[in-house]
Amino acid sequence: MCDTFAVTTPTGTLFAKNSDRPVAEPQLINYEGPRPASNRLATQYLKLGEDPGSVGTLMTQPDWLWGAETALSTQRVAIGNEKVWTTDDPAAVAPGLIGMDLVRLAAERATDAAHAVLLIGRYLHRYGQGGGGERGDDPSTGTEPYWSSFLIGDPSTVWQMETSGAAWVARELPLGGAISNRLTDDVAWDRSGGGADPEVWGTRRHPDVPTELADHRLACTSAFVANRHDSPSVADAVAVLRSHGTAPWGDPVARAHNEGRIVPPPEDVRDDFSGVSVCMHVRGYQRTTASLATWMPVDREERPLTVAALGSPCCSIFVPCGTGWVPDVLGDSTAWATVAAIADAVEAEPGALAEVRAALDPTEDHIWDQAAERPGRPPLDGGDAWSSEVRAAFEAAATALGVGGTS
Repeated sequence: MCDTFAVTTPTGTLFAKNSDRPVAEPQLINYEGPRPASNRLATQYLKLGEDPGSVGTLMTQPDWLWGAETALSTQRVAIGNEKVWTTDDPAAVAPGLIGMDLVRLAAERATDAAHAVLLIGRYLHRYGQGGGGERGDDPSTGTEPYWSSFLIGDPSTVWQMETSGAAWVARELPLGGAISNRLTDDVAWDRSGGGADPEVWGTRRHPDVPTELADHRLACTSAFVANRHDSPSVADAVAVLRSHGTAPWGDPVARAHNEGRIVPPPEDVRDDFSGVSVCMHVRGYQRTTASLATWMPVDREERPLTVAALGSPCCSIFVPCGTGWVPDVLGDSTAWATVAAIADAVEAEPGALAEVRAALDPTEDHIWDQAAERPGRPPLDGGDAWSSEVRAAFEAAATALGVGGTS
């Protein structure tokens, strides 16, 4: 389960995603440079017959996947996907491309968001969709096959795309939008393919999967999009990504103005699923394991501003990064494990989140202040000092909770 949202303004697009995965599955932030064209490309389960090459792409990646949960390219195309349930059975088809393959493939090639929709449609037509999206005992097959929806943004606009097998529909959202783990009801779709009938697309929603699983989270992210203003910031997006209910909190810039408000995670799922929040904590099953937010300006002279966090955003630090530069702490599985241990402790005692933020906020504030001096650019040391500071802050938080360090 995941949540993705975007807001488009005359000067650019703010795009963000929380990736929710199995609690013990590391998800790291990596940058892959341009890849030359070749005759074959190995994705998760398929070897594609051609590879036209790629542009450089920043990705959040579960450590066993070729594809990405979230991707941002040097072409300023950002993509995130969501698990959706339809009347078509994903377990009944042979392995093909999975949603995370499609995120990476489209981001690596697309020149803009509309082009990414076209590419995903072509890949679905040629190779089909299928295969497990969670790690199993046999990584050649995986477990939990599912279909995906996508939110795709560029500096000027946003597209929403939903799939079921090879069938798909898409619509442009010029002002932005939000998606979660359900099909969208009663909307007009601009494009379709793979035999999809856009007029009755909503009837593909699986009748046995309650929409409330996604509705509370969508209410939170959609409210942010609906209340858009002309200059939404990456810090605004971070506060939404940390939401444990209906309201954002933990804005790294406004922290001094909101009295350091801390909202602990819900203690259970609840019958109406209101305990399944944007910053997810479904104990022992799934939680947010990586987050990314980026501002993509229309002005090509202005660099995108991007931050990413390892593990649960409420228990982590959003570290500035970009296409071409990633502080090495974001690719560190040991640091990810420390955040996971902190999140375990917070889920056992939600009130402990205040201790966590007391240990982490000064470091987050410090590196954000430094990043503001070189907006969109790496620090002169490539982020080495930030990585050291972040690791030390994670260790301090872990020690404060009595879960020990991992260095």
